[in-house]
Amino acid sequence: MDVKAYADAEPLLRECLVIRQQKEPDAWTTFYSQALLGAALLGQKEYPDAEPLLLQGYQGMKKREAKIPKDATVRLTQALERLVQLYDAWGKKDKAAEWRKKPEAAKTPEQKRKP
Repeated sequence: MDVKAYADAEPLLRECLVIRQQKEPDAWTTFYSQALLGAALLGQKEYPDAEPLLLQGYQGMKKREAKIPKDATVRLTQALERLVQLYDAWGKKDKAAEWRKKPEAAKTPEQKRKP
C-alpha cells in the first residue's frame, strides 16, 4: 500500500473510531479501529502519532481477547506485528526487540498448534 492510500484511509478511520468510541467504548472492535488508525499513521511515517494508537489498540484488544471471535483473533497478532514494524521503522531497535518477543504469547491455543 502506498502513502496516499494510508492518507486516504486516515479520515475514514478517524470517523470510524469516534463512532465506535461513542457507541461501543468497551468493545474489542473499538480498539481494533484504534490500531487500524495507528497503522494508517505508521504507513505515512507519522511515528509519534501512530505509537499511542497502536499501543492502546493492542492493549485494549489483548484485555478483551476472550471476546474476540475465533476467526478474528489474527487481528491481535497483526496489531502486535505493527508495533514491531513501528519501532523498526522509527529506529527504536530495543523496543522492536521487546515487542518481537511477544508474538508467541499473543497466539491463541489454535494458532500455536498449527505447524
